[in-house]
Amino acid sequence: MKYPLVGRDPVQVVNRELIPQMQYAAKIGQNLILIPLLEDHAVKSEGEKQKIISVITQALNGMRDNTLRIAFETELPVNELIDFVDRFKSPRVGVYYDIGNCTSYGFDCPRDFKMLGTRVFGVHVKDRKGGSTQSVILGTGDADFEKCFAVLSEIGYNGTYILQAWRSDDYLGDAKRQLEFVREILKKHES
Repeated sequence: MKYPLVGRDPVQVVNRELIPQMQYAAKIGQNLILIPLLEDHAVKSEGEKQKIISVITQALNGMRDNTLRIAFETELPVNELIDFVDRFKSPRVGVYYDIGNCTSYGFDCPRDFKMLGTRVFGVHVKDRKGGSTQSVILGTGDADFEKCFAVLSEIGYNGTYILQAWRSDDYLGDAKRQLEFVREILKKHES
């Protein structure tokens, strides 16, 4: 992460980095900013959570454009994630859920989607084996895409799906095949 949200002066983070980036996003027509809180930048303490909540709340309050939303991609289990997001007390703060990462952490992704409901602002479509950090071809890992997409349809999710799928040297062919895999499942669950 180029601009960590913790371990620095929060006023500087908000005024010099976050608000200008948020203003630029709004200027170019983007309405969603993804903030990854993963790996070296994962939330590790209550103090870090409080600092992030403070910094992001200040940044959102400093924006004139009230349509811009913030979505966190995290390693937090769903109950802790819901608590974290709800503490912002804003419908503009939600979750960017990575199916592959969460599968590798051993999370029950369909159950998580059900519990998160409208807090899901975006979905990364990736497949992994449980306990592994290596992505695999969609449909060959442990992610249950059928159930995930069924639940996403049930909760009325209409956000983006971003393929973060495995690729070889034939990356265009891989992307095409995996996109078709996703389209076939999504067709079954169209509302």
